[in-house]
Amino acid sequence: MLEVAIKAGATTLNIPDTVGYTTPAEFGALIRGIRENLPGAKDVIISTHCHNDLGLATANTLAAIQNGARQAEVTINGIGERAGNTSLEEIVMALHTRPQVYGLRTNIDTTQIMRASRLVSAYTGMVVQPNKAIVGANAFAHEAAYTRMA
Repeated sequence: MLEVAIKAGATTLNIPDTVGYTTPAEFGALIRGIRENLPGAKDVIISTHCHNDLGLATANTLAAIQNGARQAEVTINGIGERAGNTSLEEIVMALHTRPQVYGLRTNIDTTQIMRASRLVSAYTGMVVQPNKAIVGANAFAHEAAYTRMA
């Protein structure tokens, strides 16, 4: 199917984990296999679309990126049907803070991520959980506690 799409003129191939079931190793291998073995794959953009049913959407998307995907379909605050989709803020900040790992960048203004998150939350009525990565109220709150043992 992908080869037919390329022959018909497709410039982007979207590879989804539409039920959010794949593991990062599996998804990365799938993208690498497409990139290395599909005739014409080097001339198209491999895109991903991951759902978060098992909490692996970001990990799967990053594994795909490490294996040749160059487009990721994401959502602010990870919103989407069922358990949601890959979070824009998580992907952008992983690429931004770990350039030595991914060697890629986006043109997204990272200083506007929190503002966008709050705007989406306000308009959708979907509250961001306090412990949500990057945009949650507790994401960068550090607290140390200890218990004295007798």
